[in-house]
Amino acid sequence: MLLEGEFFDGSDNIQFYLDRELDCVSMDDRGETSARLCLMLGDFYPKPLRIFDEGYNFEFSLQGFRTPEELHRAIVDASKS
Repeated sequence: MLLEGEFFDGSDNIQFYLDRELDCVSMDDRGETSARLCLMLGDFYPKPLRIFDEGYNFEFSLQGFRTPEELHRAIVDASKS
């Protein structure tokens, strides 16, 4: 089972996917809107979530981040490596 969704925020359109084990989210974007969406999903989801991008440049547990800005900075830094 794979859950796929689309998130709209103004002009941003983010595709996201929840994996078979229902514990990991991937996004097709690495912007601030994606970081905000991840944290919103993590706030409402009943178990800890991890995130990664489509290129597997990073994987993080959402529990370690408090703000979208903090998560976005980590994503940007990991994507530079």
